[in-house]
Amino acid sequence: MKNNLSQILLAGGLALLSVSDVAAQIYSFEDNQIPQGWHISGGTLETSALRHKLGKQSLRIQWSGNSLLSLETPAGIKEACKSRSGGLATWVYNETPTDAPMVFLFQDEKGTTLCELSFNLNFKGWRCIWSKFREDMKLPAGKMISAVKVKLPDAGKQSTIYLDYLEFSKNVSWQKMSDLQYSVNQRDFSLIHNFIGYRNMNPDLTGIELSDDKQKGISAISDRLTNWYLGEDCETAASFYQTRQKAEKAFIQKGIKSGSKIKIQYNADGTPAGDGLYPLYAPSKIDGTPVQSFMNINRNILLPLALDYRKNNSKESLDKAIYIYDWFYDQGWADGSGMGTLCFEKLRSAGYFHSFF
Repeated sequence: MKNNLSQILLAGGLALLSVSDVAAQIYSFEDNQIPQGWHISGGTLETSALRHKLGKQSLRIQWSGNSLLSLETPAGIKEACKSRSGGLATWVYNETPTDAPMVFLFQDEKGTTLCELSFNLNFKGWRCIWSKFREDMKLPAGKMISAVKVKLPDAGKQSTIYLDYLEFSKNVSWQKMSDLQYSVNQRDFSLIHNFIGYRNMNPDLTGIELSDDKQKGISAISDRLTNWYLGEDCETAASFYQTRQKAEKAFIQKGIKSGSKIKIQYNADGTPAGDGLYPLYAPSKIDGTPVQSFMNINRNILLPLALDYRKNNSKESLDKAIYIYDWFYDQGWADGSGMGTLCFEKLRSAGYFHSFF
């Protein structure tokens, strides 16, 4: 049993290497500098504080028409090529959804493309890429990548994306999974093997009309669940009710206090201005920068805010909860987004769904 536990803990530690590999160069653009050898044709590169996933800066890429971003000999690329688990790990923010993808081309010193990765831009907000060179992109063993070219599509107008927390890692996690933006080669059936397949299994309910009996059944379930949350039909003189009220009041106040650190702030375009959020695979610090998880907000803040709104009519708590939902969405909590991996419920999403109800 002890040996099995040790193996599990070791596997868990190895799974984190794609996001905390100390040997790799992490590009987080906190120095306000464009990395040497990075340039773009038909566009501009600059650091920006408007969007950020790690720290307070990211790389803003603006272009019109077809454009080509070039990364010459990026740090960590050779070590990543030598490793069977080496590959690309990064976050991409897209401002305007488009049907055309961006395409990463990985080339040798002669300019020959050795492998490539297509990434759909049909979204707004942050999305994550975890992709291995050999397993996912079919890089031949022994081949060395010297440069990365990124083909940016012609969307018919000026387009803007942001890159942050980019690294060419020797250890892209085995928990990687395909989502609506890109595909990986998943062999381990202990994981979420076909996330998009499961997502697409939902029946089309357009035009479905419910009978009166079914409508009443749904209302009954909703009423019972609401009463379970709020305890409105309890015998108020009962000792258990008094115990619940006392504990619930403390729970709400603790959540409000924790949530006081979150400031409601929106950018001029209506997007939340909050810092980066991560699922549970991320360590507490990345490249020396403390990071926040969705889980802590789900568990400690969202449900207390919802209860404060419903039980105490707090408009302030309602506004903050709505801001947090917007912030989550902008940070990648969205339909079809895998955020690297969702395996083992790394979002701890109960607080989200209970509070939302």
